[in-house]
Amino acid sequence: MGQRITATIKIYTRLNIVGFGASKFPAFDGFLSQEIPTSRQVSFHRENVNGTIYNVATIRKMNLFPQHTGKITIEPFELECITRYRQRGGNDFFDDFFNNYREVKMPRKSNPVTITVKDFPANKPESFNGAVGNLSMKATIDKNSVKANDAVTLKVKISGNGNLKLINAPKFDFPSDFETYDPTSKQDLKNSAEGMTGSVTFEYLLIPRHAGEYTIPSTRFSYFNPATEKYKTLETPKFTIKVEKSKNGNTNSTIISSLSKEDVKFIGKDIRYIKTNKFTPRIKGTYFFGTFYFYLGYLVPLVLFFVIFMVYRKKIRENADVARMKNKRANRVAMKRLKAAAARLKAQQKEEFYDEILKALWGYTSDKLSLPLADLNKENINEILLNKSVAQDLIDEFLDILNTCEFARYAPASGTSEMDELYKKTMTTITKLEKNV
Repeated sequence: MGQRITATIKIYTRLNIVGFGASKFPAFDGFLSQEIPTSRQVSFHRENVNGTIYNVATIRKMNLFPQHTGKITIEPFELECITRYRQRGGNDFFDDFFNNYREVKMPRKSNPVTITVKDFPANKPESFNGAVGNLSMKATIDKNSVKANDAVTLKVKISGNGNLKLINAPKFDFPSDFETYDPTSKQDLKNSAEGMTGSVTFEYLLIPRHAGEYTIPSTRFSYFNPATEKYKTLETPKFTIKVEKSKNGNTNSTIISSLSKEDVKFIGKDIRYIKTNKFTPRIKGTYFFGTFYFYLGYLVPLVLFFVIFMVYRKKIRENADVARMKNKRANRVAMKRLKAAAARLKAQQKEEFYDEILKALWGYTSDKLSLPLADLNKENINEILLNKSVAQDLIDEFLDILNTCEFARYAPASGTSEMDELYKKTMTTITKLEKNV
């Protein structure tokens, strides 16, 4: 468990593939999945498989780290391939001259893959917490001599190759006179075919409250190395910190040895010396009730409440108007974005065309539903549109357009006919949504 495996999604074909349509990638449930950077443009190379030559292209590579033991099944990868066939009629001379071709969409689906994940070997060290790989550890403090109430930073850096993203901060037994905070972490990681490499740095903020000499005991960190199939334990050094009294000498347990006018100060902020400055005595028998300030104390909160209420009401009205205006102009703005997409289509600018289509769809949905664009994604749009009583087949058309645009970055240069068809489909879908939402 926790050991990296690499999942590679490839296409094997002996046909002439000119593009790709809808796709569905596995969810990789049960794994921490990290994508390995690959080229945006899909390129084919020839490969011999059991004596047969295929054109092979890599679609995606992932580093997978299993999260539990037992059998974990990776769902199939689904892809719609667009192939081109030469079309012949009755006159071979004109067919050869005009090069008539026909494009066919061919959906394909991979087989599911089942991975058996074994548990860690017995005799786990007490300091083992699921770290797997080939790792090293380094611990440092920024200073070993401070004054009371000054901060000290302890850093622990764990680096190497393994499931670094899942590593927990080592635990220290700090002195009781230290005020401590939860550690923060900083990751510097890189995913490649060799695995997840880099480092994770944990920072502990410590504040000694009293003078003295303190020791931070060493702590242990253990990990499992799959190459040797053994546990390895690393240990931090022991740190000694000398704490001097703060400049003002003020701590919660301050003891005053002599009393004089110059020594007047707070002791723990709860006991004060007798005031020695002048003060104005209050005449006995006078009361606050019924005075001008008494009634003013009632009037001021009332006026403030009224002002706050009017400002809040105005804000609600302005927000309602903004939402209404966005709703009314949603279709108009979407059509403007589609015109921009049409210009990209005419100029044969493939990536810009798909970007404009995505902007038109998401921008229209955000304006029409009065929802922030950051709150919309492929995972929740289905439920949001269903709550707005949109038909499921229309939602499927919407999602199909999104999938086609997102997958376009992996595909070879698509033909104008596919892009034109997607443009028309997007305009039709937005028109249908305008009537339903």
